[in-house]
Amino acid sequence: MWKLLKWSVIGGVLLLILSDIQLSTSIYKYEDNRVQIDFPRWQPKQPWATLSWHAGQTEFHWYGLAGKPRPASVL
Repeated sequence: MWKLLKWSVIGGVLLLILSDIQLSTSIYKYEDNRVQIDFPRWQPKQPWATLSWHAGQTEFHWYGLAGKPRPASVL
């Protein structure tokens, strides 16, 4: 049990280290608080997964190893 908990914590910390984390905060307005996490850090334009929190709304998207799909070209 403790081994599973220990490796889960270690895995979570490694995941956060390898992620690009953007944090905006304000003590005056709740609406100005925002957290955006993109994984992995070395692919900022094509992340495998994104997690964003803004004013109590949470969104998580898993794109897979191919990355975020690009918008279809109009031409």
